[in-house]
This record gives sequence, structure tokens and C-alpha cells, in this order.
Amino acid sequence: MNQVVIALGSNIEKERNLPAAIKLFREMCQVTAVAPIYETIPVGLLDQPNFWNTAVLIETDLSPEHIKAEIIEKVEQELKRVRQADPNAPRTIDADIILFNDEVREYAGLDGRMRQIPDKDLARFVHVALPVTDLVPEGRHPLTDEPLKELTDRLYQDSFQEGKPVIWMTYAPLAPYVSEFNATGNLESDVEQLFFQHDCQHIYHHVKNVAEKAAELAERFGANVEHCVQGALLHDISGVVPNADRVTLAQQLGIDLLPEEISFPMITHQKLSVVFAREVFHIHEPDVLSAIGCHTTLKAEFTLTDQIVFLADKISWDQSGTPPYLDELLKALDQSIEAASLVYINYLWGMRDKLRVVHPWMVAARETLLTQ
Repeated sequence: MNQVVIALGSNIEKERNLPAAIKLFREMCQVTAVAPIYETIPVGLLDQPNFWNTAVLIETDLSPEHIKAEIIEKVEQELKRVRQADPNAPRTIDADIILFNDEVREYAGLDGRMRQIPDKDLARFVHVALPVTDLVPEGRHPLTDEPLKELTDRLYQDSFQEGKPVIWMTYAPLAPYVSEFNATGNLESDVEQLFFQHDCQHIYHHVKNVAEKAAELAERFGANVEHCVQGALLHDISGVVPNADRVTLAQQLGIDLLPEEISFPMITHQKLSVVFAREVFHIHEPDVLSAIGCHTTLKAEFTLTDQIVFLADKISWDQSGTPPYLDELLKALDQSIEAASLVYINYLWGMRDKLRVVHPWMVAARETLLTQ
């Protein structure tokens, strides 16, 4: 299978068109990763709106010519791309093949002109290089062998205009939820601040209780206490997003949603919370992000931190009264943390016919736990 990086950009109704392009790519081919979204100052023709730029990594058997004709052209047609005489003119969507494996080659575009791989813009513009490097951080430029990280750093430093960057990570879809947020560097205080700004004090008190229980469980089972506390404090941070807005926001952020998550938006909060943790609170530890991302459902290849945040959330649940499974779960903890995880999942499994959805990750986690 070929590993192909395709750059995407939009500055006409970009809030709609860039997420729509990512969705179309997912429908037409195997997308294995999506880069962060960056906002960029236009190149050449400055009197136009700023761009949103990202990139997708796909796996395909297709050649560059067929990718262009069978995928890119269809995406651009679907989003009504109009090509103008000025190549720097505004556009609903722009999609270009940047890397094709590690090859240096040419291919014929739809206009008959020969195009180069790697795309020349990779070495020219930071708005191309940065999202590409996010997808292949250990990659090297196929022509020059320069590490992509060094190439991107150089382009970034050279891109400042009047002391200001021409590119910055936007995650603009998050802006309505963090517009008044000012990070202090103290995670618990910052979490409290964001929840209180959205009148979500009840969620803050819940995550604080979960963090205390997570610390206790981490000490008991020999896990990294800091990771478990961070995951617990941030596991419900996307609770500031109204339930009705969660699917749209996830799609705008390029999050791959399962059908069960689209039909029952509440479950999307675990994936949304990962983005908030990473982009707003600058948490990049994979162990923490993993725990946040599966705290509701668990998943097949779970870690100790995953289980601790998962169980702390269930022990310190956010509803009134005592959880009906609590006594059995606490007894199971004396046996093993896996036994306790299975107690809660079996509790849900026993009433699966009454649940709105049965999440595939929970099913996979149960299968894993039953074999241990």
C-alpha cells in the first residue's frame, strides 16, 4: 500500500468546506491520520480571507494520476472549486499530493501538465510543511534528505512578517468555548476556570472527585499518579460543549466518529476531550490522552492508566445516589483491576438491550477482559 500525504486548504466558507473535504476523503479512501488545522495568512494575493490548512495521510493502491482523477478531482467538484487565472485566488478547497511514499517522481495532472512529487511547495511554504510534518514527524524530504522537522522549523522562522507569524494552530472550532480562557499553568485551577466560565460547576466537582479516586487507585496499583490525575481532571473537559453541538464540532476537528457516536452524541465527549486536553491544556503524553479518549467505554488494548481513569469515573459517578454496581466493583478490586473493569462492563452488558447504543470499543474491551 502506498502512503500518501495530501495537503488541504480553504478560505471560502472554510469552517464548512475544510471539514467537509476531510469527510469526503474518509468516504473515498483509507484515511489513517489527519493533521491539526492551521490558520494562515494568504500568499501572493493578500486581500482575501485567511486560510485554514491541514493534511491527510492515506493508504491506497492508486497511482498519483488516479488519486488526482478519482479522489482529489471529485472532492474539488463536490465542494465547487472554481479555478481562476490567479493561482493564489480564494478557493473553497485546494488539495495537492505532497508526498507519495518516499519517492521522487512526476505525474500528469488533469490539465496535462507534469507535476512533481514531492510537491515543490513542501520546501517553500510553512503552511504546507507544518501539517505534513505533523503526519510524518520522522520523515525526510525525498529530494534533499533534510529532516522535515528541520525544514519546517526553518520555514517557520523565515515566515514572520513584522514580527508576527504567518501561521498558527487554530482549532478555530474550539474558539467559542475557550475565548475567555487564560491558562495559568496549574492544571486543576485551569480546569476549574473553564468549567466555571461555562456554568459547569457540577462537572468540575465530578472531575475533582474522579481525580482524587484516580490518585488513590494509581498508588494502589502502581501506576503513574500524575498521568492518572491529569487524565481524570480532563476526561470530561469537553462537557463545556452542548450535547447538540458535539457531532458537528467533532467533524469540524476531523475526528473520526463511529456510527454509534453520531447517533448518540454524548459518547463523542471522550474523543472531544482528547482534543481539548491536547490543544487547550497542552497535554501531549500519549498515556494521558489514551485514558481520556476511552474513559467512558474502555477499549481492546487498554493500559493501566486507561483502566484507572475508567474505574475512577465509575466509582465517583456523576449521578445521584449510589451506583448499583459499586459494591461488586469494589470487591472485585481486591482481586484485580481487570476484574473490577469487567464488573462495570458486564453491568452494562446485562442491560445492553435497553441502551441507546452498544459502543464497539466496550464490546472489544469486554472480549479482552474475558480472556484474562
